[in-house]
Amino acid sequence: MHAIKPNNKELAWIISPYREIVDSSSVRTWLDNKVKKYNAKFVCVHANEASFSLYEGMDFGRTVAKISKHKNFIYVEYRDEYYVFVHIKNGKLFEDRLLSSESELVSALTFISSTNDGSENSSYEINYFGLTEQSSNDEILEKLEGITKSPKMCTEITNSLFETIEISDLKDDEVFYYVEFKNAVRDLADTKTQKVTLFSIVAIVLFIWALNTDTFNFDEQKERLELVDDYKEYTQLLMNGNSFSARLAQDFKIHKLLNSQLPNWSLYKVTHTIDAIEYRLLPQSHKASVKGLTLFADHYGMAVLNDSNGLGIVGGIDKQPVYTMISEVRRYPIEELTANLIDIESNVTPFATIRVKRTEEKGAWAERELGIVFSGASNHDLLRVAAIVDGYPERYPTFFSSCQSQGCSYDVSPQGVLKGVINFTIYGNSLGADTNGK
Repeated sequence: MHAIKPNNKELAWIISPYREIVDSSSVRTWLDNKVKKYNAKFVCVHANEASFSLYEGMDFGRTVAKISKHKNFIYVEYRDEYYVFVHIKNGKLFEDRLLSSESELVSALTFISSTNDGSENSSYEINYFGLTEQSSNDEILEKLEGITKSPKMCTEITNSLFETIEISDLKDDEVFYYVEFKNAVRDLADTKTQKVTLFSIVAIVLFIWALNTDTFNFDEQKERLELVDDYKEYTQLLMNGNSFSARLAQDFKIHKLLNSQLPNWSLYKVTHTIDAIEYRLLPQSHKASVKGLTLFADHYGMAVLNDSNGLGIVGGIDKQPVYTMISEVRRYPIEELTANLIDIESNVTPFATIRVKRTEEKGAWAERELGIVFSGASNHDLLRVAAIVDGYPERYPTFFSSCQSQGCSYDVSPQGVLKGVINFTIYGNSLGADTNGK
C-alpha cells in the first residue's frame, strides 16, 4: 500500500494491492481480522469489496475504473523509481499495485498478453506516463503496444493521472474514501443477521400460537393488509425526497471550486435552503470583480447574488433520491438510527455534533429532526458528515430540513473554519410500533 499526494489534492491517492471480498455474515469481525493481517489503519468498503491502507485518502484504482471510458484499460506510470500499475478488465478493477522493477511490470504485461484472445471485446486502451524518460523502458513500451488492437490505443499522456483527475469534477459515486476501519461498517452490518433470525423465531412462535388459539380470522387479516398501509405516506415521502448526503457533498465541491478559481474573493457565509445553497463572498483585492464572479457563476450553472446581504453566488441543489425504487425503501427504529448516527459522528469528526431537535409521531412511524452543529470544522468535514448520514450497508432515510424560514447557515472564517448549523430529518419506526422493518 502506498500514498501519493499531489500538490493540488487535499487527500492522498492510495494504491492498495490488499483487496478482499467482504464476509457479509460478520462484517465487523471480518474487518477487524483483515486490518490486523495487513497492519492497516484505514479501509475503503464498496459494494462487497474492501481494500486496506495505512493512510487516509482516496482509492485511485477504483476511481480510474469508474471514470474510464473503455471497459478494458491499463495505466502505467514510472514514479520515484517504481512503477504504478492499474489494470481494469470488463469495467472492474482487476489489479492495482506498485512494482519495484521493470521485470515485474514486464511479467504482468506478458501475462495479460498471453490471456488476451485479441477479440474486439478484449481490446485495451492504454495510457502511460514517464516511461520515455527512462531509456531502459523500451521492452515495456513494446509489451504495451503488443496488448492493444491498434497503436492508436496506446497513448503517452503529458501529465500524471494523479495530478489531472480533479475531485470537484467527479460525481459522488466516482470517489471512494478510506476511513478508519472502526467507522467503515456500522453496527447494523453485524446485527442485521441477528435481527432477521430473532424476527423469524418470534414470527414462528406467534404463528403457532395463533393457530392453536384461533385468535384471528385469516381472511379478515388479509383484507386489512390489502386495504390498510400504515407506511404509505412514509414510503411516498422517502421516494420523493433528495439525499442529504448528496447535498453535503455538493457543498464541499463548491467550496473547492471557490478556493481554487476565485482566489481574490473570500467566502464568509453559506446558507442552505430547500432548493439552493447560497455562498456570500467578500472581495480581497482590486482584482475581485463582479464580472469575474458572473463568469464563474455562468460557467458552473449558478447565479450571482447582489442584494442587501451583499455579493455572492447561488447554486441549485443536485437532486439525488435516496431510494429510486419502492423495493429499496428501508425502515429503522427511530431511536436506534439516532443513536447510530450520533455514535459514528463522535468517532469520525470532533468538529461536528449531532443534536436531537424534535420528534413527531405519525402512528406506526415517526420523523425526527436533528441538527449538525459545526464548531471549528473544515470544509472536508462536510464530506465526513455526508458519509455518516448516508448509511452502510443500506442507505439511511436522511433528508435536509430547513431552519425555520431563513434556511440553515454556517459562517466561514478567513482561515476556512466552519461554525453554524444544518438541520436534517430522519424517518423510522416510532417508539412502541412494529419494528420488523422491511
